This record gives sequence, structure tokens and C-alpha cells, in this order.
Amino acid sequence: MGKVTISPDNLVVEIEETEGITLLTGTTYTQGMVVTLQNTGKYSQGIVINPEDTPAGTELPFSEQKVYILSADVDATGGDAEGVGYTGKFNSNKITFGGAQTESQVAGTLQAKNIILNDWRQ
Repeated sequence: MGKVTISPDNLVVEIEETEGITLLTGTTYTQGMVVTLQNTGKYSQGIVINPEDTPAGTELPFSEQKVYILSADVDATGGDAEGVGYTGKFNSNKITFGGAQTESQVAGTLQAKNIILNDWRQ
């Protein structure tokens, strides 16, 4: 897919990749969440693994982990649910990280995974 420039929700500057993903049951996911591939083959609002980090639980190592920004709200409280993940350029003020993780802790890793965050202050 070629580059697409959109911003009706102030989330996306430019989409590089679009991927259909399966979100793990148990929660309501919101647009702009950082979702990561787990060793279950499903995505969750997991921790982004930096190259020097040791994965725990269902986390995959940096070399295997796929990371996307969720394109829309998805309710997975009643079971696994389908969603769409993006890579590209995004408004950092619209992004939600898993746990206590922050952008400053994983900015380089996100760039390596083709996710660029910019502060729009909107």
C-alpha cells in the first residue's frame, strides 16, 4: 500500500502499513493504543520491548515483536476481536502506551518498528 495522508481524528499524519490484527480478549481497546504481538499470535496493549530488554510472560523479544497503533476502538471484552493496526507517523498526544511505559522509554524502538510520533499539541 502506498503512503496515505489523513488526519480527521488528529491521530494519523501518514500511514505506511495497514494490517488486520486479532486483539486478545479481556478489555476494550481504544484508538491510538500501542498494541504488540504476543507469543499467542494475538495483539494486546503490551509493553514495547527494547533490544536490550528481556521479554517476560507472553512478550516476544524485540527481533520478533510487531508493534502497531490501533486505528479504531475495539471491544474485546467478550472474546478475541478483529482490529486494524497502522505503522507510520502519528500525533504523540493521541497515543496510549501499555502499563507505565512512556514514549521517551521506547521512542527509538518505535522508530525501528516504523512508528514515528510527533507532538501536535492539538
